[in-house]
Amino acid sequence: MREKKFAVISGGTGSSKLIRGFKEISRDFYVIVNVADNFWFYSLYVCPDLDITCYSLADISDKRRGWGLEGDTFNMVEQIGRLGFESWFKLGDRDAALSIVRTKLLKEGLSLTEVTSIISKALGIRQRVLPASDIHYETHVVTPQGEMHLQEFWVKFSGKPDVLDVVYRGIKAARLSEDAKRAILNAERIVICPANPVTSIMTILSLPEIKHIWTKSRAKKIAVSPIVGNRPFSGPACKFMKAKGFGCSSLDVARMYSGLVDTMVLHLEDSHLCREIEAMGMRCEATNTEISAVTSAAKLAERLLEI
Repeated sequence: MREKKFAVISGGTGSSKLIRGFKEISRDFYVIVNVADNFWFYSLYVCPDLDITCYSLADISDKRRGWGLEGDTFNMVEQIGRLGFESWFKLGDRDAALSIVRTKLLKEGLSLTEVTSIISKALGIRQRVLPASDIHYETHVVTPQGEMHLQEFWVKFSGKPDVLDVVYRGIKAARLSEDAKRAILNAERIVICPANPVTSIMTILSLPEIKHIWTKSRAKKIAVSPIVGNRPFSGPACKFMKAKGFGCSSLDVARMYSGLVDTMVLHLEDSHLCREIEAMGMRCEATNTEISAVTSAAKLAERLLEI
């Protein structure tokens, strides 16, 4: 078991696979999680990335779908549909129970960080799961059909509309949470998971004051590309990157993270890009970044703590 202090920057299903690998080799680390995909669903405050992270660390996630709880049922949302209301967000029954508890505690005045700590302890999680911010802000996708919340784009419309831009509504008023700030400053190493750069990672690294905290941190900063060749491991990362003026390659991910990380980690297939990445002032490592099982996740996690 490794006991060095390290932090993981996380968001979505791509991150959850690697987080399970870190759990296999270390008991104690911080996970700073994207909160810009949080939204209200029939008066419940739903936090998809926080929940994916907690379920993965508690080993109760639905690994086939990549989200939600193993064996969950969907009676509540199906009944909402029968009553004639929108039921496009498939919130499971047990998943909804967690959102009910979260919403209750938030309305009682607790911060999202405090609520997440309570939930983590109830699920038996030893690691610290930290919302990037306690202040609500949202990722919106601008399409020819209009601007919509990320959840609408990805779930309601299955990620099909063309993407003109991606914006973070309310981020100027948001702040990095105090616990996330301390985690960054105390960590000896920070790993950016192979997650969607635009909607999972830059939602955190674009927060006000993050540049000052990030620069002040003496941690080694390592990012894993979520792309192999010109395709992401999963999700619409390329669609969003192109909307922000980038191409779709690990080289473009490195350009997006330029000035933020010391080392880019790529799949072996992309090793030919290392020379260009190193010319940008970063170290480049090529290894097998594909995660097919917990064993491969643990192997990659081990490598990321050795670089």
